Amino acid sequence: MSSSLKKDIIIIIIFIIVVVVFIVVVVVVVVTIIIIIVIITIILTQCVATGERARDVFLGSRLPLPVLSKIWYVHDGVHN
Repeated sequence: MSSSLKKDIIIIIIFIIVVVVFIVVVVVVVVTIIIIIVIITIILTQCVATGERARDVFLGSRLPLPVLSKIWYVHDGVHN
C-alpha cells in the first residue's frame, strides 16, 4: 500500500469518527432537552412545585438561556 493511500484512508477514518461524534453529541443534546421538558411537565401538572420554583430549578441548572427559552416555549405551547 502506498504512503499516499494510507494517508487518504487515515483522513477518511478521522472524518467518519468526527461525524459519528457530532451525531452522538446532537442526539445527547436532543434527548437531554426532551427529558427536561418531561420533568417540567411532570412538576407543573402534578403541582409538586409552583411555576416560580420550577423556573428557579431550571435557571439553577446552568443550561444556556437559549436552551431554557426553547424548553419554556415548547412547554407553553403544550399548556396553552
